[in-house]
Amino acid sequence: LGDIFSGLDRNKTIGDVVLEARDVESPFLKKTSFSVRAGEVLGFSGLVGAGRTELVRAITGADPMTGGEVFLDGKPFKCHSPHDAIARGVVMVPEDRKLQGIIPRLSVGDNITVGSLDRLTGFLGHINNKLAREIAENGKKQFNIKTPNLEKAIVELSGGNQ
Repeated sequence: LGDIFSGLDRNKTIGDVVLEARDVESPFLKKTSFSVRAGEVLGFSGLVGAGRTELVRAITGADPMTGGEVFLDGKPFKCHSPHDAIARGVVMVPEDRKLQGIIPRLSVGDNITVGSLDRLTGFLGHINNKLAREIAENGKKQFNIKTPNLEKAIVELSGGNQ
């Protein structure tokens, strides 16, 4: 491993705490605490059932947090849904992309916009196609998705582009 990481700047300054969890609990997670500083990379490891996924799901609002506190840049951070977390710049990348990260039968564009349906639908549930297209185009650029068009089925893309 030393050879792999030999090019890293080991003298890089680690900054202030940007994300802190104190005694976070959820229905399937016992009290868990950690902090991450600017410039750090944090990974969670453990056996199946150890609580890695449950911790991230609780912090990002995908599952209810039944105890504890989370702070983002020193301010209380509580999300009631993944949409809340995304709006505040925090996202969860699921471990099983095909089961939890995409809707296989939908197009690339539809997969990008599905999280914005509340903004795209009007009074009777009609979708604002112009806004949907804008959101999909922006998502394609933002995430550097390689696809000939947004109508392409997402399952036809490479794993990294899915």
